[in-house]
Amino acid sequence: MEGTFPKDVAVTWERIHSKDRTVPESAGDQESPEHQPLYPALQLGWRVTEERAGTRLTSSLTFTPTLQDHGAQVRCVFLHKAKRIREERVSPEIRVWAQPQVSEIQVLPERDPCDKALVPGQPETLRCLISGFYPGQLAVTWLRKGAGEKAPRPLESSDPHRMHTPAPTRAPDGKSYSVESELRLPPAGPEDDGVEYLCRVQHEALKEPESRSSGRLRVQGSTKARPRDPRCLAGEEMATVGGQTDAWALRLGGLLLPLLFLGTAGSQLQVTTAPSSTARVGSGALLQCRFDVGGLVALDFLRVTWYFWEQKLAWYELGRSQDQPGASLPSEKELESGDASLSLAVATVSDEGLYRCVVGYGTQQRQGNTTLHLLAAPTISIPRKPVVADAETSLLCHVGRFFPEDVDVVWMRDGQVLKGSTRSSPHRNTDGTFNLTLTYTFTPTHSDASSIFSCRVRHDALEQPIQQDVPLDIRGEFPCPLPKVVQSCRWC
Repeated sequence: MEGTFPKDVAVTWERIHSKDRTVPESAGDQESPEHQPLYPALQLGWRVTEERAGTRLTSSLTFTPTLQDHGAQVRCVFLHKAKRIREERVSPEIRVWAQPQVSEIQVLPERDPCDKALVPGQPETLRCLISGFYPGQLAVTWLRKGAGEKAPRPLESSDPHRMHTPAPTRAPDGKSYSVESELRLPPAGPEDDGVEYLCRVQHEALKEPESRSSGRLRVQGSTKARPRDPRCLAGEEMATVGGQTDAWALRLGGLLLPLLFLGTAGSQLQVTTAPSSTARVGSGALLQCRFDVGGLVALDFLRVTWYFWEQKLAWYELGRSQDQPGASLPSEKELESGDASLSLAVATVSDEGLYRCVVGYGTQQRQGNTTLHLLAAPTISIPRKPVVADAETSLLCHVGRFFPEDVDVVWMRDGQVLKGSTRSSPHRNTDGTFNLTLTYTFTPTHSDASSIFSCRVRHDALEQPIQQDVPLDIRGEFPCPLPKVVQSCRWC
């Protein structure tokens, strides 16, 4: 708001959701009932800041939206007390979303993942679990790709397959939705040997649809050769000695492999991440993620992927690790101990945000989210120059290279905070940090020469405030003392 004296203006921020209204912060007119603050007041994570300069007042509301804010609006109300003027502005609706997580396709009844064989003449069911998404509307499409076909085709209601996707159910914490989609296959025949099914999910949080494949399914009794899943070759390699196949080793491998897969399928995969981490700009950062498979970790069945928002940063699968420059995963020895943490070599402001650790083990998949917060400590610079007595002068305090933007800067005289300072708007540097200048303008006198002026800065990146003192170098003639008039009295 411009053109008014700021001290006569009060600002109220309101959160509006249907008939519910919440005022984050208010300096409302206590004499006007229609402008009374609405409660509850400022909720956790909502913060209001104000900047006053001349006849301009700027009020800013900062908050981290949650799923409960989906569809809400924010209203800013300016109330001029002296002139009884009320102005308000309402924001568009807040749109909040969470990306769905799509599991691997399961063949029901459950079986060895490396032996996805369809029984001739018997119907089968495929299941795809989609979880963690918001809002609750999404579309699931099943596709079929026969052996020798170049591209999968969407299944339709006229096909002998039966698709069933119920309405999504809300998670107990109310923060997301999940749904299980099933595809019931007709009795398998020879034409189904080598068939592949895909579960494709579309949601407004996804830039592109996300799909999961069943892999090539074989029909029992088929003699066709087809590529094997690399994750299923470990047992066969164990059964080969000196380049020749040993019959006893094959039998042993045939026993060990199903047991290993049963242990994998029966384990309860758990993933744990820290809610948030903090790092200094220019230093390294560690985003912690640990997982537990309920036993020893077999790296052949382990998949680890880290995302920054929707960007894929680093991943481990089939014994190989890949990553983007500056990001790295732990060694295989550390992975075997359940450590899937992500390391960033040099953290920058642009690295701040939401990270996602996705761990897959066998047919299971779990994920955890963590937020990285960046800090950069401010510096103080005060130009030193002589001042002239009885002439208006300005003291400048340059505060630089700080992050985040919120900072408290004051001028003090002999330890007492001075009022009337003018603060510039923060200027963003190319590296994402901020600079600003606090100016104190006054007319010094010779009595100020004995005072100490100080600029003090408080910031989240500082364990305690920093301060820089500046003594005044006052130039100009000192006033001469008035001459004494001596009167003599002569007695006559």
